[in-house]
Amino acid sequence: MKTAFPLTAVVLTGWIVSCTPTPEEVPPTPPTDVADNRGADMANPEGGDTMSPDGASSQAQDMNQKAEEEKQRISEKVEDPMPSAPETKAAVPVARRVPGRDGFVFSPYNNKMINVKDFASGTMVADPTYPPAEKKYFRVP
Repeated sequence: MKTAFPLTAVVLTGWIVSCTPTPEEVPPTPPTDVADNRGADMANPEGGDTMSPDGASSQAQDMNQKAEEEKQRISEKVEDPMPSAPETKAAVPVARRVPGRDGFVFSPYNNKMINVKDFASGTMVADPTYPPAEKKYFRVP
């Protein structure tokens, strides 16, 4: 019975470690777009490489140019500022305190006085003056 806990811990640790990805795993590269390669085929209808005056093939130049454009596009994406905060749902209204009466607030929906002594500040509370089917909530100030 004394070996049950250490044995369970070892098996559980081994399972967790085997399920975590290793840094060597690289995500697969996305497939190339066929539409990007149409221009290269149209430049030389015979299908062979044409040699430029400096000795490099036009297809190799096209590939280098596309690679440079891709690097620039990626660097532009990296330099973009952080996106703004995600849009939140409609804000829950906050009740107003009743002056001179601790633990009581005015409902933001009908301005009736409600006892919130048992609730912490910032807690979302259902307005008891409405039936449960309507469920109107507000936050305790």
